Amino acid sequence: MGALISENAASVSLHLMCDDQTVRRYMRQNVVDPVISLHVNSFPPATDLSSLPRDADIIVFVISEDSFSPTLTLLSALCRDSQSPSPALVVIDPAATAERAVLMMKGGADDYIPHRRSAGLAALQDRVEEACLNILTTLRDRAAAPRRVVTGAVQERARLSALRRRIHKLVRTARYLATRTSLDELCEGLLETLGEATGATGGSLYLKQGDCLKRVHCLDPGHAPATLSLPLREGSIFASAFETGKPIMLEGDEQVSSCQLSGWGGYQSENLLVYPLMEKGGAPIGLLSLHGKEQADFTEEDRGLVLMLVSFTHETIRALMAHEKSNRTLESLNRTFENMEQGILLLDTAGKVVHFNHRFAEHFGLPGDAVKVGQTLEGLYQMVQERGDVWEDMPETHHRSVAADGFVRQHTCADGKILGLVGNPADDGGLVLTCTDITEQKKVERDLLLAKEEAEAASRSKTSFLANISHELRTPLNAIIGFAELMDKEVFGPLNNKRYAEYVDYIHDSGSHLLGVINNLLDLSKVEAGKLDLRESEVHLPSLIESSVAFVSSQAQKQGLDVRTHTELETETLTGDEDVLRQILLNLLSNAVKFTGAGGAVLVRVRQQGDDHVAITVKDNGIGMSPEDIEVALKPFGQVRSDLAQGQKGTGLGLPLVASLVEAHGGRFEIDSSPGKGTRCTILLPYKKD
Repeated sequence: MGALISENAASVSLHLMCDDQTVRRYMRQNVVDPVISLHVNSFPPATDLSSLPRDADIIVFVISEDSFSPTLTLLSALCRDSQSPSPALVVIDPAATAERAVLMMKGGADDYIPHRRSAGLAALQDRVEEACLNILTTLRDRAAAPRRVVTGAVQERARLSALRRRIHKLVRTARYLATRTSLDELCEGLLETLGEATGATGGSLYLKQGDCLKRVHCLDPGHAPATLSLPLREGSIFASAFETGKPIMLEGDEQVSSCQLSGWGGYQSENLLVYPLMEKGGAPIGLLSLHGKEQADFTEEDRGLVLMLVSFTHETIRALMAHEKSNRTLESLNRTFENMEQGILLLDTAGKVVHFNHRFAEHFGLPGDAVKVGQTLEGLYQMVQERGDVWEDMPETHHRSVAADGFVRQHTCADGKILGLVGNPADDGGLVLTCTDITEQKKVERDLLLAKEEAEAASRSKTSFLANISHELRTPLNAIIGFAELMDKEVFGPLNNKRYAEYVDYIHDSGSHLLGVINNLLDLSKVEAGKLDLRESEVHLPSLIESSVAFVSSQAQKQGLDVRTHTELETETLTGDEDVLRQILLNLLSNAVKFTGAGGAVLVRVRQQGDDHVAITVKDNGIGMSPEDIEVALKPFGQVRSDLAQGQKGTGLGLPLVASLVEAHGGRFEIDSSPGKGTRCTILLPYKKD
């Protein structure tokens, strides 16, 4: 297969002679048409004919002022040398004049082409490629006889005349096809024209689409499958043309039958011409095939005609493929655009509508023709305002003031619908306005706000009730406790009965406990209501710790507990309410003593925490709590249910109050505890509150 392709490579062998490195580099990178096999060289010495490629189809000299005379010498020498066929000789002159043209044509040039440097390298490339196509159909004539040898045969002149007429017809057809705007129409016209020009009875044209080749048109329905999967069958004639980018022509039964034909069913032919369609960068985009020429094989002239017409229409095919791909993408984007839940309006820099989807008018409750391209935002604003809509902070020139930064606004329609509007600046200075129906969202927000206000009102009522009832209860309780103390001390005489003395102790203890509960309730209510007023001053921490430990020492001694303190401080004072801080410590110490058995220990540790905080830790080895118990204990009135805590009085207010009072000081409260291993409570306080 490789040898077969090499023998039938339908391309023009071009040797480009140029001393300009920029031109040589540009041509190497951009002349990629499979019709042209390019070789680029600098000018040889004027006397060195051996370096000129005699087997080339065409030599193009891109000359300069300095190389005009050497080029003329080379042309003259080539014309005098008639021992072997010579290539077509073309001169491209950036300093063209009539005199220079006459000299070059007399010197032996087949064509002389003016080209100004200001036209650019792309224009130069077009002239080179056009020169190659112009000699495409006469290549075999040049190979068969020396240049300028006239046969004089009438039959040969008639054949060439007929060939020129076919070429002219193909050129006119190519110009017509180049104006087509439909890819299907272009491909159909191209294949039908080639079939007529070459006498082919069958053929097909495939274009790449995703992971397959899709048939666009065929001359013999039934043979060519609708699609060919990629990659093509390895070793097949289509795969070879598609992968190498080289046209292939097969002649005769033996050549055709020895090749794989990509899986056609019922294919029978003695000749085949395959031409790959390529991107400019060399990537394949399709395949064209012709076969079944009646009573003859394809000729080199047939191949030349196919190459010429396909080359003329190549760019149009590429452009239409890109256009259709762009249209498919645009159609997909439009479907997405129209089916979005959000309404979208695109505005230009003057605040005029450029594009919108139907959802925008639907959200605003407007008829379909109310929003139009070219309409101003001010006009739309006035339209909805007249029916009673409320557009939050939307002045008539709003789009100009927000186009650079964007905005978020709320719009309330006359029927009660609420829209959220978001304006985002576009890259061109316009504005993208997006609207979303947020009626339900706003209803939920209102319901949540109402529920929050009701909860806050209930909390305020509860706090007010607790404060009032606490105040009302404290007065009689203080009296009860005071009278109990008088009776206990027998100020007005002996009770004369030990049982009465015992009852007095019960009354005093119960009253003191109840007063403590009421005081805690009142303090907790103040914190929750935000009415706790801290009387802050400089507090000496060691003295505070010492006085707090002394307060619980007697109870600790009764229970056989060891209470110790350990202080590591560089700064011994902090800003806070001394009474509140003492209340925090007493709550923690009381709990530690209460829930630690005989022989246990309680440690109060004070240490520096960084440069601006102090950590006070109260640690015991008492009954402890599980993580679930800690969660309960930190809730108001939450009491841990534990066999180890049976018989211990408590209200469940101590720890929640501690947490609230620590937070009021700008600190943090932490608990670490395990059942049977004890509890460690830490309060972290700033030396000075922000």
